[in-house]
Amino acid sequence: MSNLFVDYRYFYSVDSLSVWPFVGFGVGKEIGIHLADPPIEAQVYQGMTTMGFATIGALVPLVDVGIKAEARFNFYGLDRLMLTTGIGVIFFL
Repeated sequence: MSNLFVDYRYFYSVDSLSVWPFVGFGVGKEIGIHLADPPIEAQVYQGMTTMGFATIGALVPLVDVGIKAEARFNFYGLDRLMLTTGIGVIFFL
């Protein structure tokens, strides 16, 4: 997947906690590299491979790392919608 992404982050902080909520949007294009077999629905899909997406989430920065949670809505035209959620760790360099 190749993506171009634009987002807005709002830094919210109190004495004991800092949270960076964000919203964003972008466009992407599927490429044909599969490291594992996709689900049957994805194998037989013959529609658009270009998509638009919107994302919403939050990042909690800690010392040298951050905890990130997000939900991403991928729109392949009007015939396909995918919801992707994730929780992860980001390492600050």
